[in-house]
Amino acid sequence: DIEILNNLKKLEHIIIPTGGIEGVSIEELLKKRIKIYHNPSITSKGVADYVTHNLGNILGSDMAEVMNRATIGLLGFGNVGKEIYESLKRYRCSFEAFTRKTDPHFEINSRKGTSGLLNLLSNSDVIINTLPLNKGTRGLLYEKNSQIKRGALIVSVSRSGIIDDHAVLEDTIRGYLTGAILDVYSDDINPDDYNNKNIILTPYIAGIYGMALGDLVQFIKKSIDVASRG
Repeated sequence: DIEILNNLKKLEHIIIPTGGIEGVSIEELLKKRIKIYHNPSITSKGVADYVTHNLGNILGSDMAEVMNRATIGLLGFGNVGKEIYESLKRYRCSFEAFTRKTDPHFEINSRKGTSGLLNLLSNSDVIINTLPLNKGTRGLLYEKNSQIKRGALIVSVSRSGIIDDHAVLEDTIRGYLTGAILDVYSDDINPDDYNNKNIILTPYIAGIYGMALGDLVQFIKKSIDVASRG
């Protein structure tokens, strides 16, 4: 918020140890000559570790075999999407990405628009949501569960309000979907109501998963040290 920024007369440094900066006016910070310390890779790697580990929790010892013939549909191909791709490509699965980028990667099929989204949903064995929440993505997958491939596994590590998490959970319970891994979900969802081995609900922890929390702390410490030395 520019008004808030204008009121912070003594602000000289800002540390952003996460990937999501849609709420930060980088241009305004630079205009005011405020030094920015930003490392989006820390939380992106944490999210990728979270996704890989929890896919293993649901797929178990069959993970390598299942993933080897699977199509992974990435909703979004920013820092997080790229890190998840790097983490999963060792399984030799194929990838599709719903993204505005022209060519996200030579090994990934790029999907755009409504038809591209529906193709991705119907083709993918694992669908991973990493999209930011904005006017263009809010409610993007609502009323589209019938388009999702039967037996798919749904992962969301983005923001609530993009996928219809209630429908995803119900479809998992009735066996239409293989599983659901949701690090974010609607406020009215109670994890205690979903005692199912194929459902993993966590309280927005993916970005600090594994080694990420320690790396994040170290980055902040180093940034403060640099800032204190001018």
